Amino acid sequence: MSASDLSTLQDELESTTREYSEVLVEILALREELSFEKELNNQFISLLLSIQRKRRELETDRKKGKMTSKQKDASNIVIIRSFIIFIISNFCCTKQNDDRYF
Repeated sequence: MSASDLSTLQDELESTTREYSEVLVEILALREELSFEKELNNQFISLLLSIQRKRRELETDRKKGKMTSKQKDASNIVIIRSFIIFIISNFCCTKQNDDRYF
């Protein structure tokens, strides 16, 4: 092969390498985003199950007459606050992560 053929081949290989690198970076970014979403969904499900468990416990305590009305109100407020804080904080996190890609 002549020097010009080798030079052309080298340019083609560099171009192909650049294209593959760009594709790889995009795929890795998507993988990171999906991983974050999965973690967020798992946290949401855990919190939701925790809230459901707590509500069942409260219902059982109410039926048994173990709780005063102030305790009932306080426990409901705590459950609602924890859920709202989780939703708001995760919305802010996902909003920041979405901004990073645009």
